[in-house]
Amino acid sequence: MIDRNALRITGLILFVMIAAGFWRLSLLPDWTHMPVMGPRGPRTVSGLTIFIPSGCLLLVAAFLFVRKWLFSGPADAVKSWQRWSGFLLIAYCAICALLQAFMIAGSLHLIQIPRMIIARAVWVLAGLLIIVLGNAIPKLPWLSSQFRLLQLDPWQWARHLRLMGKVLVGMGAFIVIGGLLLSPTMFFVFIVCLWFAGLAASLWYRAKLRHEPSP
Repeated sequence: MIDRNALRITGLILFVMIAAGFWRLSLLPDWTHMPVMGPRGPRTVSGLTIFIPSGCLLLVAAFLFVRKWLFSGPADAVKSWQRWSGFLLIAYCAICALLQAFMIAGSLHLIQIPRMIIARAVWVLAGLLIIVLGNAIPKLPWLSSQFRLLQLDPWQWARHLRLMGKVLVGMGAFIVIGGLLLSPTMFFVFIVCLWFAGLAASLWYRAKLRHEPSP
């Protein structure tokens, strides 16, 4: 469920990112050793790390694309969700493309910014994006699900979106704070726990709403 223009732009940028990754690998004498600037100076990592941003972007695009088979509704409601998904995809696309550009530039010694600073900047941007999306999601209209387990009536749907908006805003704020203060390992564990907690809260509340009578 994505706006077509957003999908075309994302596809083009994704193609450029993958092509740029292969171009960078072609310049390496050994693709398993790509130079990067670490917190303690230059070191090497696997060249395949250059495809992490494009891989993350592909997963998000696939998730949003699959939603069109899960939910349906009036044309105006679908368009509202398409605009929301399009904004999410374009913004996330810009963050991933920027991250890969810095990774390639750093490996070519065009910039001397440590990877940690770039990573923290990306985490902060991602957290701010999630906050913006969380503020917008409670205003989105009701959609009917193709699967009974996901089906909610308009009243239940509105309550569920209000909770999801609060969860996303809270997650975004924690990601910004964690991105600035935590080490990479701690931040990764923190993010995994945070996403599982958000998913559990969403599933629990959806199940709870299905057993509550609508007014």
